[in-house]
Amino acid sequence: MPETLDWKQKMEASRQRNRELEVRLCSSVPRKPLPEGRVLVHNHIAHTKDMPAGLHGFRFWTQKTEPSRLVLCKCGWQGMTHYHVKGVGSHKSLTHEEYEKRFGHPIQES
Repeated sequence: MPETLDWKQKMEASRQRNRELEVRLCSSVPRKPLPEGRVLVHNHIAHTKDMPAGLHGFRFWTQKTEPSRLVLCKCGWQGMTHYHVKGVGSHKSLTHEEYEKRFGHPIQES
């Protein structure tokens, strides 16, 4: 039983953090400039420079800036200024050929 409570507490803490940072998941790349104080962030999933949201677990979102936890990402994704979470994943865009070699299949949109 304590493990269940601990898991629930962790989930609630994560939800609370997302509320405080005003995290907004994106279904497409923002085309308008973000308001001051908000940044675009992507997750740690291996991706190409043109990877869309949701493909093979790749996600991105906007949130309030969080300098202690976010790092300016230089992977070249979408040619836009964006960030990644410090210390998580490799944050290198793959070419389509590198992706297929690594995962054994081409990128196919769902």
